[in-house]
Amino acid sequence: SAESLPFAAGAFDLVVSLDVLCLDGVDEARALGEIHRVLRKGGRLVLNLPAFEALRGEHDRAVRIRHRSTTREVAALLRSAGFGEVRARYWNTALFPAVWLTRRLRHGGSEPTSDLALLPRPVNALLAAVVQAEGRLLARVAPPFGTSVLSVAVKL
Repeated sequence: SAESLPFAAGAFDLVVSLDVLCLDGVDEARALGEIHRVLRKGGRLVLNLPAFEALRGEHDRAVRIRHRSTTREVAALLRSAGFGEVRARYWNTALFPAVWLTRRLRHGGSEPTSDLALLPRPVNALLAAVVQAEGRLLARVAPPFGTSVLSVAVKL
């Protein structure tokens, strides 16, 4: 459980959490407290969370996403858990319009399903190139929106 990690205090230099704290049933504050506990002083947390409630759709219901965050919310959450040197940025900006439109147009039945799917290899390669190019740009610019919030925080 993210809320009760079976590791000693200060056991890790790095913890990576990808789209976990946003799930139904996970207490964000408790989970971040545990992550903080298992990091050594100066250790880093890399945290990814889904962004913007405006992107909420059937996919979120299917995979049980409780909340979509903003960079401000994530930074405040990390600081309240005792982390310092918090950097939070949006990413997957280039695909934001397509995701927003898909989520607005897609209406499923009573049983929700995710809108993520395997794509043909050429389409996947193109999308991977877009995300890689965006990654290089993120080193210099903080985009005002994206489908996810990526943050790095340091245990002081």
